[in-house]
Amino acid sequence: MAGWRGRLSDKALAVAVPAGYRDWRSVASLAVDAVSSAHSKRAYEKALKDFFAWYSAEARPPLSRAIVQQYRSVLESAGLATASINLRLSAIRKLAAEAAENGLLDRSVAPGIVSLKGVRRSADRAGNWLTREQARDLLAQPHIDTIEGKRDRAILALLLGCALRRSELAAAIYSLIGSAKLNGLDPEAYQ
Repeated sequence: MAGWRGRLSDKALAVAVPAGYRDWRSVASLAVDAVSSAHSKRAYEKALKDFFAWYSAEARPPLSRAIVQQYRSVLESAGLATASINLRLSAIRKLAAEAAENGLLDRSVAPGIVSLKGVRRSADRAGNWLTREQARDLLAQPHIDTIEGKRDRAILALLLGCALRRSELAAAIYSLIGSAKLNGLDPEAYQ
């Protein structure tokens, strides 16, 4: 699969998929391609690579719900965050669904893996979260009597209101600038 980086060998993945199946990369590729975000694609690639590396590290029975549950326990005991574990399980569920659709995994085994529940999230939020008051104060910082202040407030409102990553906001702004140029407007004139 183009884009797979790291030291995952063909031998490692040959253990996880049925012996008669030679092109495991296309199934992993289907699972990765099922998500649209570049961030999610990268996360799914890593999740599947890590899963197959764990799976092939020792002799294990064929891929099943019990194997995925065992892997989930390993992830929990390693202290991974709930969101990280759930993302990895999501990639494995997608892989099982694609493998079953392509005849690589018994259709009676796949639903057990696909229906496997993720880890429940606790009420505690990880990271640094702003309170409503802090968000309000941050949004009030730009001076709206200037064009730059209005621009900055709009950017902050997008970041806060839509929970955008900085890269997502930059891509949206870049897209808007491109649209303005296509419509004959000069974005430079508004600076």
